[in-house]
Parts: sequence; structure tokens; C-alpha cells
Amino acid sequence: MLGFGAEEASANPAGFSGAPRCSRMIRVLSIMFGASPLRLSVTSGARADAVALKNAVSSAVDIMQGLGSSVRYMLPKVNGRAYLVSELKVIAGQEKAMLDESRELLAMSAKLQKCAA
Repeated sequence: MLGFGAEEASANPAGFSGAPRCSRMIRVLSIMFGASPLRLSVTSGARADAVALKNAVSSAVDIMQGLGSSVRYMLPKVNGRAYLVSELKVIAGQEKAMLDESRELLAMSAKLQKCAA
């Protein structure tokens, strides 16, 4: 396993010096997942292009930040819709109760008409 422990993470959050973007990514991931160490499994002599990996992770962070902005923008609207849906549920329950009562009253009215006839 390649990575760094909590003591190394606090001293150097990005795992190497001069990496403000990676440091920001580590903070974002730490906040999202509640974890500070970053560990990569390396087996069978696996290799990676560090620049391509950095670019891919940076792109992923940018996408996550964009998603976060979209979620923050949509959250008040969703909360408003959730309130309306809960109100609709209450009204639908009241409507059902009134329909049940109407059904009972119609049945009683039909019985009274038969008795009167």
C-alpha cells in the first residue's frame, strides 16, 4: 500500500510539497468521506502516469464541486416541493375520509328510501 498516515497527512495533506490543488482535493474528500489518509494499492509492479492521474483527479474534483453547486441551487426548490407533497398527502387523506363518509351516507340514504317506499 502506498499512502500516508494521520501524522503525515497533518504535516503534508497532499502527500508532497507544492500541491495546492491536490491539498484541496484531499480536504474535499476528507470532508465528504470523513477520512484523511489516501491509500493506493499497488500490485504486480503497477505503474501510473502521475500527470494523467493528477489531471483525472483534478477533473473529478471539479465535477464534484459543480455537482455540489447544483445541489445547493436545487435544495431549496426540492425542500419547497417536499413541503407541497406533504401537504398534498394530508389533503388526499382528508379527501379519502370524506369519500368514505359520503359512501356511508349514500348507503344510509338508499336504506331510508327503501324503508319509505
